Amino acid sequence: SIATNVIWKFQTGKDVVAAPAFADGVVFCGSTNGSFFALDAANGDVRWKFGAPFPISGKAAISADLVCVESGNTLFGLDKKTGQEKWHFVAKSFRPIFSLDLTDYHHSSPVIDAGVVYYGDDWGNLNGVDLATGALVFQFTTETGRPIRSTPAVKDGVVYFGDWAGEAYAVS
Repeated sequence: SIATNVIWKFQTGKDVVAAPAFADGVVFCGSTNGSFFALDAANGDVRWKFGAPFPISGKAAISADLVCVESGNTLFGLDKKTGQEKWHFVAKSFRPIFSLDLTDYHHSSPVIDAGVVYYGDDWGNLNGVDLATGALVFQFTTETGRPIRSTPAVKDGVVYFGDWAGEAYAVS
């Protein structure tokens, strides 16, 4: 038998469907009720909480001083130490599509590369947002306009992702 010990447990208030992110002794975790938490990794104590307008269904991306998290196609740049909103980018002001079918519970998680935060939205846009300002600096729209739920990967200036139409893309 393998011995296990629960070090700590924290109640987020609703489902946790995305992997937590970890940096500098802090666990960053979102919930489908829109709550986003910075928890002390050693004891589970809340360092700060941010209330997003829609469910958080993707993993956060972390830079030196910001945590980026998506909620309802809006990307938030939060101060890593305090949770204060530094900026937000709204992909479109329409109500987000929460679930396309019973297996769809994730949204595209943001990825940071070379000062740009990339993520997909419900309207087939792969968005690139300036990490410092929250301004849109890159956008590619697929021909089908189907939601992008996949988390992009970036390598050597090329962004790789897939969409709900079953197509994979490499965009420079």
